[in-house]
Amino acid sequence: MTGLKPSSASKATGIEARCAATGMRMTEQRRVIARVLAESVDHPDVEELYRRCVAVDDKISISTVYRTVKLFEDAGIIERHDFREGRARYETMRDSHHDHLINLRERQGDRVHLRGDREAAGGDRPQARLQAGRSPARAVLRPARRRQADVLSGHDLVGKPPHTFPDHAFVSVDLIIFDCDGVLVDSEVISCRAHADVLTRHGYPITSEQVFARFLGRSTRQANLEIETELGRKLPEAYHSDLQDELFRSFEADLEAIRGIHDVLDVVTQAVCVASSGSHQRMQVSLGSTGLYERLAPNIFSASQVKNGKPAPDLFLFAAKEMGVAPERCVVIEDSLAGIAGARAAGMTVFGFHGGSHCGDGHAETLREAGADLTFADMHQLPDLVRRVAANALAG
Repeated sequence: MTGLKPSSASKATGIEARCAATGMRMTEQRRVIARVLAESVDHPDVEELYRRCVAVDDKISISTVYRTVKLFEDAGIIERHDFREGRARYETMRDSHHDHLINLRERQGDRVHLRGDREAAGGDRPQARLQAGRSPARAVLRPARRRQADVLSGHDLVGKPPHTFPDHAFVSVDLIIFDCDGVLVDSEVISCRAHADVLTRHGYPITSEQVFARFLGRSTRQANLEIETELGRKLPEAYHSDLQDELFRSFEADLEAIRGIHDVLDVVTQAVCVASSGSHQRMQVSLGSTGLYERLAPNIFSASQVKNGKPAPDLFLFAAKEMGVAPERCVVIEDSLAGIAGARAAGMTVFGFHGGSHCGDGHAETLREAGADLTFADMHQLPDLVRRVAANALAG
C-alpha cells in the first residue's frame, strides 16, 4: 500500500489501544481500518482509506469504513475537522490526548445538544457548516480534545431541568414519525454514491458530495426535475432502471440499520410510522434487508402519496392523518434540512438525528439552525427524550 510508513508495534496499535481503553468491541475489519489509519503518513481521505483497507481485506465495504471512522470519532479516539477544499487529513495520534477519552460503557450516546440551552450543550463552540461540494467524510481527523461543556452524560441528561427544552416542545406524544434514510437505515453514503455514479454515466457529471449537499432529504421526483431543467432534456428511461439496480444492489450488499433502532422499537410505547422521500419499493428493499420492514409495515408512507414532498408539510400531515393523530401530538425524527423544515411547517415537534455515517462536523448545529427542537447522535437516547417531552407537557 502506498502512503504507509513501516509498521511499528507502538504506532500501528495506537488507535487499537485507545479503542480497547474505551471498551469498544474490535472486529477484525475494525482492526484493519485502525491499523491502516495509524500507519498512513500522506493524509488520505475516507475514500482513499477505503482503497487501502481493501488491499488488506477485500471484504471491507466503503460503508464499513465510514461507520468505523465515525465510531472512532464518537468514542473520542479521533476528531474530525473540515479542511480547505474539502480535503481530509489524518494526523498521528498523540499519547498526550489519551486522558480525554470517554468510556463507552458508562457514557454511551452522551452527545445531546438542546436548542435554548446552547452553552450547556456545547453550542458556543465554532463548528464547520456543510457546504455544497464538500463531503461530510472529507475532513481532518485529529486526536480528540473534548471539553466538559461539549458533553452531557446520560445522568446529566435525565437530570436536566425542563427549561432545556423549547417551550413549544412541551407536548403530549402519541406518535413518533421516523424518516427512513439516515434515521432508520444508514443509507445516505451508499445512496449519494449510487446517484452520483449513475447520473454521471448518463451525462450529468456530479460527485457524491454534491448529491449530498443538494438533494439530501428531497424526493427523487424533485431532484430529477431540477436536474432535467439544468440539462434541458428528460433523463433517459435507462437512468431510472440503472439507478434502481445500483441502489438495490448496494443496499443488499452493505446496508445496515442505524445502531440502536431495533432496541428503540422494542421499548417505545407510542405509535410509530415512517414518512420518507423514498419510494415504497426502495423502502421495501432498505427496510427489508435490515429486518425493519416487518416491524413497521403497514405504517410506511412515501412522498409519492402526496402532491408535494419535503420540505413541504404534506407528507407529515398525511402520515399523521392516516395514523389518526393530531399534528401537535407528533414527534418527527429527521436528519435533513428539508425534513426539519417540513416537520416544523406541519406544526410538529422535531428532533434532529446526526448519528448516521453521512453526518459531518457541524451537522448538529446545522439541524438546530434549521429549526430542530433538539439534536442527538445515539438512537438509544430517543425513548428518554420522548418521555421527557411528554413529562414536561404534563408538568406544565
